[in-house]
Amino acid sequence: MPCVIKNIETNKDMIIVASSRDQTMRFLLKYLSVFNRRTGRPVSGYTDKDLQISSDINYKNCRPGKAVLLGEFKSIQNDRTSFDLTVYFMDKAAVFKMNKIAEISKEEQKISTLQNFPGHKQASITFAGLKRTFIIYLPVSLSKTKPAPLLIVLHGGGGDGINTIKLTSGGLSTLAEKEKFVVVYPDAVENGWNDGRNANQFRSLRENIDDVGFISALIEEIAKNAKIDPKRIYASGISNGGIMAQRLALDLQEKIAAIAVIAVALPDNFPARYPNPKPVSVLLMPGTNDPTVFWKGGKIGGLFDKNNSGINRGSVLSSDDSVKFWVKAAGCRTQPIITEDPDIDPADGTRVIRELYPNDKGGAEVVRCIILGGGHTWPGGYQYMAENAIGRTSRDIDANKVIWEFFKNHPKK
Repeated sequence: MPCVIKNIETNKDMIIVASSRDQTMRFLLKYLSVFNRRTGRPVSGYTDKDLQISSDINYKNCRPGKAVLLGEFKSIQNDRTSFDLTVYFMDKAAVFKMNKIAEISKEEQKISTLQNFPGHKQASITFAGLKRTFIIYLPVSLSKTKPAPLLIVLHGGGGDGINTIKLTSGGLSTLAEKEKFVVVYPDAVENGWNDGRNANQFRSLRENIDDVGFISALIEEIAKNAKIDPKRIYASGISNGGIMAQRLALDLQEKIAAIAVIAVALPDNFPARYPNPKPVSVLLMPGTNDPTVFWKGGKIGGLFDKNNSGINRGSVLSSDDSVKFWVKAAGCRTQPIITEDPDIDPADGTRVIRELYPNDKGGAEVVRCIILGGGHTWPGGYQYMAENAIGRTSRDIDANKVIWEFFKNHPKK
């Protein structure tokens, strides 16, 4: 019998049609993921070993109308919420009752995160009548006379700059200190970028908010306070932020030297929208088992689609066709040089295959790091939601280091 989520609202019952303990267990964990999708953070460290449900319950013999208690979990906490959870079984359905105890404000979350990652500063500019916020990291060792690279890191849909620092475990900022570059984590309006898709998922898409203009203005603002090398301005991002980075490579070509995109592909409307793209170096890091941006392309979706009727997330090309678009734009060889990374963590269920598309004229290059078995995740980063919701995070590769090495070798030509 299939499991069906009937209600996922906080403080209300969620009923799951289940026919076995295993189904109940899987959906209990998925419920925690769904709950935290809404609050923005996963429950840290909970697995089926932590949330034990009595194995001696005989589901088939439960009497109609009689509730059987399966488990009570007190003060489950994440970064934003503390709650109690009661699980019982009734009429062949597992029922979860959640009682929210406390909720942490967004400002408290930011303060907490910034305390954990010192050296980051919050700031804002006004652009097109909107207050636009961002977090910036200026290395202590930054030269006042030698121009420094600038890395723009774009969060995924529903996220923000704070989330991205946590997602990357502060790794890009750590590299910024070591390698002496500036890194900035901008925030989209209401957590979603106007990345150019034919979609209505975010306010920015519906209202055509000028995020390209905002990023351009942000670059200029940072250049007023730090000496920035105009030939080494880079953009990276995951998911919605990865599509936004691709848009910047096409709409802000005069400023962006190279991009790196994770867990994403090229929107299907981009080839017609940009028939003659200029060369730019591109690093792609897609997961073959991504449950949101599918390897073979098509409508963007995944686990939560059925709970978001009327939302159009747009569609993307396959990973292969996305690579072909950028390879053609850069004038690279169409046949890649293929290598395989060592299986550093055999338990993570992933492997990494690298494809280098060289440019015989010394121009822009394209690299694809294929995460075999990888999900909608940042390789080497924080598993921000349960595997059954977003897929696996590879531990065989550190995306932070790979991204920066790629950027170091690809200044603007």
